[in-house]
Amino acid sequence: MNPLPSIRLFRHRRNVSFGYLFDHTEVAAQLGERFGVDWIAVGRVHKPSFLFAYLKVRLVNTRTRRVVGDFVVEVKGYLKKLTERGAASLADQIDQTIHPKTP
Repeated sequence: MNPLPSIRLFRHRRNVSFGYLFDHTEVAAQLGERFGVDWIAVGRVHKPSFLFAYLKVRLVNTRTRRVVGDFVVEVKGYLKKLTERGAASLADQIDQTIHPKTP
């Protein structure tokens, strides 16, 4: 499969508005399905103040087309390291959702 038409479609849809895929998870699921993946993580940054921001991610199962996780991490300050830690925390939460640990 040639991914270029799918990438062009994604770019077109992405430009419809910021946050489009975040707000329309059914479209995100279709996009993930076209690329042959089981999961798609759609993110957004919400910055209500210059002091902090929220990194938000919705995890969508492309087979069921359902949101299986809605994750938020607060990042305070400007340091690159803090943003990296926030992204790592989100990655851990997503991994735990996809691969739950059994006791």
